[in-house]
Amino acid sequence: MSRTDKLYKRLKELEAEYKKKLIIEFQNVAENIRGSMYLDRKRPHSFAGKFWQSKEVSEIERLEKDIIKLREKLGEPIPGELVALVEEYNEKQEVAKDSLRGGQEHIAREILNRLK
Repeated sequence: MSRTDKLYKRLKELEAEYKKKLIIEFQNVAENIRGSMYLDRKRPHSFAGKFWQSKEVSEIERLEKDIIKLREKLGEPIPGELVALVEEYNEKQEVAKDSLRGGQEHIAREILNRLK
């Protein structure tokens, strides 16, 4: 197996693990079980300007960074489909937060359907 093949195999493994974790995060938001510190991490107003880090968030962020780095190394489009879904969620949530009650759950369900 060539080095490039090994890198693509590793990318596939990382993206599969990241996808599993994303599904859990989006399900928690969609079902209004709890929020997601990972999905809301770029929105400081969500935590009154404070930033909390958990082991789960650190692991998902590490996966995201590793995926982006590997995609860059392989010359693949950045950020990639999965990371782009998180960015899309954050963009849509910013628009919906003032105009749509329950918008966060709706957006999470929409993206969750695309993930499955």
